[in-house]
Amino acid sequence: MNMGKKCIIYGAGEHISYIAQPSQGDLSIAADGGYKFALANGIHIDAVIGDFDSLGYTPSEVQAIKLPVEKDETDMLAAVKYGMAYGYAEFHIFGGTGGRLDHTLANIQLLAYLCQHHCAGFLYSSEQIATCIQDSAISFDEAFCGTISVLSYSPAAYGVTIKGLKYSLDDSMLSNIYPLGVSNSFIGQASEISAKSGMLLVCYSLPERAIEAASSQLMLKGPKSAPNIKNT
Repeated sequence: MNMGKKCIIYGAGEHISYIAQPSQGDLSIAADGGYKFALANGIHIDAVIGDFDSLGYTPSEVQAIKLPVEKDETDMLAAVKYGMAYGYAEFHIFGGTGGRLDHTLANIQLLAYLCQHHCAGFLYSSEQIATCIQDSAISFDEAFCGTISVLSYSPAAYGVTIKGLKYSLDDSMLSNIYPLGVSNSFIGQASEISAKSGMLLVCYSLPERAIEAASSQLMLKGPKSAPNIKNT
């Protein structure tokens, strides 16, 4: 396992305004058309993976893994599996939202896939970050602000407890057909969300100025903008 190191994947979707740069020891992967974004922003890429339908050519200046056009795995899933094969357990996915809704939903499913394989996954959109936890807890420090939603991704999640947010729950059940946990809020104090059984999808916001101030910590250190996930 590459403990403390991150696998950063760049897709061809929308990107937040600052550039997430990998640090030493991180693995950076472009999923097909995400390579255009990386090139335009001077991001070092270790490998490019995809069928190259959106990129339009097979790169020769970097390790390129060409996939067949007709396949069972998305380019993003292939990139995730590539990182897992190298022992990475924390994944940050940029450019995986926007455009086609089915692509965004497929990348949310990747968060669940990573969660079931005991890895942490974070999917960044222009306004929010999404992650999944299963039979575990996620905590945020007092620097987080804005909205946060907690939704059941499994048919039901049991023993759900929410502490330190505007609205709390205590040993409750959430269903994936009733969005009870949408639009909660950070209130300037440490908070924690936990589930005894089942998978939760957690989506939280980070204001633009906080993203810019924490950009180095987002990928390198974590505490100001990346929550702590632990087993219960």
